Amino acid sequence: MSASAERERKGIMSSSKHLLEMQERKSAIGTEIAIQSGVLERCDYHSDAISVTGRNSDSAYRLGNAQFTAGGFSQVFGDRREMTDYRKQAIEDAGLECAHCAKHERRLVHLSRASSAL
Repeated sequence: MSASAERERKGIMSSSKHLLEMQERKSAIGTEIAIQSGVLERCDYHSDAISVTGRNSDSAYRLGNAQFTAGGFSQVFGDRREMTDYRKQAIEDAGLECAHCAKHERRLVHLSRASSAL
């Protein structure tokens, strides 16, 4: 591979990595807005965001807009709509329970059943 082709390949990989890092940062901010507003909460043992049932997402919408207006995200999001989309996605993606805790609990139930069958 020629030196210029190698530089171009590295440039594409670097751009892709930067894009992925920005998407992850935007997702983390969307999740954090929902957590700060009380719509989501963090698992006590893991980093998973968990939906707080019965909470209206309006408070997350208002908080995100207030923070955007204050200039908190102007260098991260292209516009207010993009920030709102990431916050909305974070709320939609959150489970009712932590996936790690649920997996651990299923394993404990399985082990308990297996040992009682002996």
